[in-house]
Amino acid sequence: MEQLSQESSNAFLVSTFHIGETLWGIDTLKVQEVIRVVDVTCVHHAPDYIVGIINLRGKIVTIIDLSKKLHLPKLETTEKSRIIIVKWNMEYVGFLVDSISDIVNTEKDKIQPPPSNINGAQGKYFKGIYHTEDQLIAILKVEKVLSE
Repeated sequence: MEQLSQESSNAFLVSTFHIGETLWGIDTLKVQEVIRVVDVTCVHHAPDYIVGIINLRGKIVTIIDLSKKLHLPKLETTEKSRIIIVKWNMEYVGFLVDSISDIVNTEKDKIQPPPSNINGAQGKYFKGIYHTEDQLIAILKVEKVLSE
């Protein structure tokens, strides 16, 4: 019974998505839902990474262009683009991403620290790298993205 408890506490589900060619991941427990891109109301004088706000079933959701926030090249919004809704500090925030991928079953102890050559603006926003058989997933620090 104790061994099962340790195994389950090490389990880590990651919702993956693309920004450009890079595969990113978020702890699935932080994701409330994923929606198609809808009309967004602009917020004047907001930082450039704030796309605007939407009303999602009576809740006001701030939409962040994750590529701009992470200082990555911006791609155009397409039919595949999605908004990942997360709840943070009693508020709902949406991350605009290029596309959604799979949910990956990982283990916390198999997430490796970010490479030492990743630093600055991008490096501070992710907690590590997870290797699958055929790809790398950059695990996003949601709290860091939203606290700055």
